Amino acid sequence: MDSVPAWPQRTAGKCSHAVVRKGAGNSPSVTSPSTDKPVRNRLSKKEILRGYRAFGHVLSRGIYVQHRSIRFYYDIKREIPPYHGMVGFAVKKPGNAVLRNSFRRLMRESFRQRKHELWEYCQQQHCQLRCVMLVDPGRMKEPVSFDMIDASVAALLDAALKRLRQT
Repeated sequence: MDSVPAWPQRTAGKCSHAVVRKGAGNSPSVTSPSTDKPVRNRLSKKEILRGYRAFGHVLSRGIYVQHRSIRFYYDIKREIPPYHGMVGFAVKKPGNAVLRNSFRRLMRESFRQRKHELWEYCQQQHCQLRCVMLVDPGRMKEPVSFDMIDASVAALLDAALKRLRQT
């Protein structure tokens, strides 16, 4: 009596991942620097301000500019390498975590698109810049949209750069 096995028999490595990798050889991958793709425009781990003390330091000792209901606090340290910036995002409690995270995501995305001018300033002036963007949803009079947050972040960064260049 010939019965069909419950599991199909294993092939001789024809579908193995190792064979697929070996077959790829030296072809460039999507993540390879040899593909001539532009540098990823993202906030790296070293650019994100973390920790209660770090936020508190910037919020208590930093200078701020405000546009609508968003404040941009910054603290500058001269001649302390590495010469780059760090940014943190905070939201005053509007009631629920979903709304707070939504504000944080919108601010992060808008800042990510506009961070290069600020970071270039840090490189040119040999300074370290720590920033916190703080939004107060209770002061908003209109519904939140990316365009509104983006316009506010653009205005804040322009105002901050003007102030930084004056000092």
